[in-house]
Amino acid sequence: MTVYERVEAMLTKAFGVEPDAVSREATFDEMDLDSLAQVEFSEVLSETFGFDLDSEEFVKLENLGELIDMLERQEARA
Repeated sequence: MTVYERVEAMLTKAFGVEPDAVSREATFDEMDLDSLAQVEFSEVLSETFGFDLDSEEFVKLENLGELIDMLERQEARA
């Protein structure tokens, strides 16, 4: 399962995001993730991928694609 597929599954199953709303270009606002949900999502991602995500850095991401790129870089370092 790719990083994108794992993140997509988390968004749709744990956070109730509609599958049609999930794309690399989608912003967190477009997926109806408010700031609290974004912090919770970053914590779930940290647990799932096994490394800390800085919540301040996380909220600066412009779209899901930037998050996926960041996670892929982190996985490559591990």
